[in-house]
Amino acid sequence: MLWRGTVYVLMSAVCYAFLSILAKTAYGMGYTPLMLLFMEKFLAGAVQWVILSLFQKRLLKVSAGQFKHLLLMTLCGSAFSSLGFFYALHYLDASVATILLFTNPAVVIILAAIFYREPFRPLQLLSLAACITGGILVVGLSFSGDLALPPVGVALGLWASFGLGFHTFYAQRVLGEGLHPLTITTYTNSIACLLFSFLARPVFLFNGQLTASMWGLAVLLALLSSVLPNFLSLQGIKLIGASRAALVASFELPCNVFLAALFLGERLTSTQLLGALLVLAGVLLVHWDKDWPVVRPAVGTKVETFEIPEGR
Repeated sequence: MLWRGTVYVLMSAVCYAFLSILAKTAYGMGYTPLMLLFMEKFLAGAVQWVILSLFQKRLLKVSAGQFKHLLLMTLCGSAFSSLGFFYALHYLDASVATILLFTNPAVVIILAAIFYREPFRPLQLLSLAACITGGILVVGLSFSGDLALPPVGVALGLWASFGLGFHTFYAQRVLGEGLHPLTITTYTNSIACLLFSFLARPVFLFNGQLTASMWGLAVLLALLSSVLPNFLSLQGIKLIGASRAALVASFELPCNVFLAALFLGERLTSTQLLGALLVLAGVLLVHWDKDWPVVRPAVGTKVETFEIPEGR
């Protein structure tokens, strides 16, 4: 059972590792970031609604208060992060953008200290230092303040990291409302779809702008970046627990670096590779901290114990 759960989470990590590769490929086909974001959320949300409507209809019921939390989690978290990440890929290599995204544990630690008044523990401080130092090495920040990479790309990458950090941080609050992880992912994808439909104005769905290959890539992106990894991750968590699953899921970062080199011909410098290792170490340190709270229930609410799912 342990090995099977580990395989599930590893497969989830590999799926997520393909996200930036597929996005870069889509841009070469003629997609814009907003077009691609809409297509991903539209297709993923549609699949999730159909599956839950047929097999787990009860998971689609949310109260008005719960929906408000889901709305905030999406607008300031997952959608905010996706927007920054997909635009960062216009300026940065896929591997570099992914490494910057992985600095998000630093954001979670800082937000927890500010809003939950969590004291800094030794492992958290080490994680914070590793993520920040690794990020500095990856972007090539010099003592003069100059960047080796496009500043706008770095800013967008950090924007994405902050959004994912907020998403992870606020997931504690949302899970404390008694919502199942599948409910959360279905609604956050749907809300993001509505947001991106407003921004992208998807007339391209009907005017023939999308070729068959563009449709095919969008379907593949939705399945690999939303539907399939979420399902695999949840299955893995059931078998091996959230803490061990989080450690296994860190395989996404080195996997993405390898895939970017294989499919896109990207290469990290020795300094950037060192930075990537430091960021990975920072992620692992957070998950090794056994005192880090997984769920913070809403005040006055008695709920079942839920675990934060791996993924976005």
